[in-house]
Amino acid sequence: HLLNPPEIMTETAWLRPALQKDASALMSLLPVSPENIWPGPEALASFLERHRYRGGATGLFAVVDELRRTVGMALIGHGAPQLRFLTPADEQRHRPSVEAGLGDFRAQAFKES
Repeated sequence: HLLNPPEIMTETAWLRPALQKDASALMSLLPVSPENIWPGPEALASFLERHRYRGGATGLFAVVDELRRTVGMALIGHGAPQLRFLTPADEQRHRPSVEAGLGDFRAQAFKES
């Protein structure tokens, strides 16, 4: 719901809708130049706005670890979720639980729609 955006708790991380205030943390997760669906750093603000959570099972989510560090981001919408992580170690640690949490979230959102 837009007034109470979802927070997705997983075994190793917490996902919440990404906001413009997350831009500095998300900047370090982007490729140097545009790659697949991910923009280059200069286009991050418009990417955040275009993929802002607006309800349902779509949007850009920040992946936050137990130390409250933004260690990844997840873009969900049509097709499989697209994930990026800060380091290979963060990806190895968090990807399985993030994918499982997003799968549960998407299934629930589709049931409600």
